[in-house]
Amino acid sequence: MYDIFQTEKLIELWLTEDIGHCDLTVQLMIPEDALGTFYMNAREPMYIAGLDVAARVFSKYDSRLQITRHVKDGDQVQQGTKLLTVTGPARSILTAERPALNIAQRLCGIATETARYNAEIQGTQARLIDSRKTTPGLRMLEKHAVVCGGGL
Repeated sequence: MYDIFQTEKLIELWLTEDIGHCDLTVQLMIPEDALGTFYMNAREPMYIAGLDVAARVFSKYDSRLQITRHVKDGDQVQQGTKLLTVTGPARSILTAERPALNIAQRLCGIATETARYNAEIQGTQARLIDSRKTTPGLRMLEKHAVVCGGGL
């Protein structure tokens, strides 16, 4: 599992880094009162990791957003599976979408690769474990993704 306090600090950093003062394109192109719905769907078969963190990116950016998680970390899903639905102010959805997708893609990718390697060693006495070779700042989340994919 991961430390939620550290995750909150990371989310603040990601939002600040990605958005800066504001998302000018969204502010200029999307009416202030526009509402929308965002669906995060699996583009290929995968293992889920970090979906709670991705959902938190949306809620941290705008608490008015309604978020529904359809799967949980560690689940194996098929292409087209609905993972997350976000409804609310369109400006907020579009602004928070990129950092949320970035972390979900990274962690699901790690979980999925871990599961693939795990399948290769199935039937042996080998066990797949994580290492210290992680992305700076993302260690706890990447190690969690390894566990979601069946590693130790």
